[in-house]
Amino acid sequence: MSWLLFRNVGRLLSRSYLLDTVWGISADVSTRTVDTHASQLRNKLGLYPEEGWRLSAVYQHGYRLERVALQRPSPASPEPESPQAEPAARRRPKRS
Repeated sequence: MSWLLFRNVGRLLSRSYLLDTVWGISADVSTRTVDTHASQLRNKLGLYPEEGWRLSAVYQHGYRLERVALQRPSPASPEPESPQAEPAARRRPKRS
């Protein structure tokens, strides 16, 4: 199933197509095989937007694997660190 999804990035693959091609099962049979395997692929391969991929379920049709642009933090000015966050060697001694 992963091979088919990666060979068809961006294309909608129907549940019936996946059942027939991968398992040789007729689409007439009511089964959660495709859904179960899609969930396992998401977890094992990290197919999440944070990782650059999205495996989307399309209601009553099938699944689509898409490449997603990673959101990078903007190069805005960094927030100043609080004195408590600095290592002890970098802190200035308090004047009395």
